[in-house]
Amino acid sequence: MYKSDKKFPDRLKKLIEILGLSQAEFARSIDLKPAFISDLINQRAKSFSQESLLKLRVAHNVNPLWLISGEGQMLITELEIKTDLETDHYRSLLRKIKTRPQIEVLLESLMEVSDSELEALRVVIEKFRKKNNYFFPETQTQDLRFLVRMCA
Repeated sequence: MYKSDKKFPDRLKKLIEILGLSQAEFARSIDLKPAFISDLINQRAKSFSQESLLKLRVAHNVNPLWLISGEGQMLITELEIKTDLETDHYRSLLRKIKTRPQIEVLLESLMEVSDSELEALRVVIEKFRKKNNYFFPETQTQDLRFLVRMCA
């Protein structure tokens, strides 16, 4: 649980109003019981769990920092959402790279290759895949293209 200041209930009420939801609808949208939202508003409960704050961010683009402390904007901007998605994508790629050390070595080598050579390598890889009937799931194909662009 995160500690919130005394104006937290007011911010929560304002958020629910801006979203155009009843307290019960709001609670269900983030998998909470309506009574818990009532307890938060009436200061019988302190704040949301980290998991609930994450659900709020995903379901309603709510800035958790604003809700807890009043800092920043109430809602997250499209640019912040896009940046978060890109960051998540980078993290996912890094986790995949860490599981295969040979890819990390290959990427380090690719950093030294010119753009035209990178394009030639991409073509060679595509031909290799087709020749060997090797199927990359769409996400791996996107990751490969992304890595080639990243190295360019």
